[in-house]
Amino acid sequence: MHGKTRWRKPRFQFLHSIKDTEWCYYCYSRLKDYLPLTGPHYKKIEDNRVKAGYTESYYVQSRPHDHVTTLRSIWYKNRIKVLPFEFLTKYPSQERLYYSTKNRPIH
Repeated sequence: MHGKTRWRKPRFQFLHSIKDTEWCYYCYSRLKDYLPLTGPHYKKIEDNRVKAGYTESYYVQSRPHDHVTTLRSIWYKNRIKVLPFEFLTKYPSQERLYYSTKNRPIH
């Protein structure tokens, strides 16, 4: 399919600073039975804008899956995160509310 843009299936991903490693592992442990996730991976990025010259973090990413596609359709409209109040009312939790406050588009 040369010359055509192919739609890529969404992946679920989160990234936490090295100081939040414990939280990253906790989130992974809570989600790994429901989504096809890779374990937390260490990431070091050279960045001259920060004092140390680099940033360190851990990230987790899923493989494509129907659950991830469904979640994307619930949480994102026109690539912008929205608060799906009906979904939150049906499946309430403090963790879900925490994640809903991070307004970042999916790439």
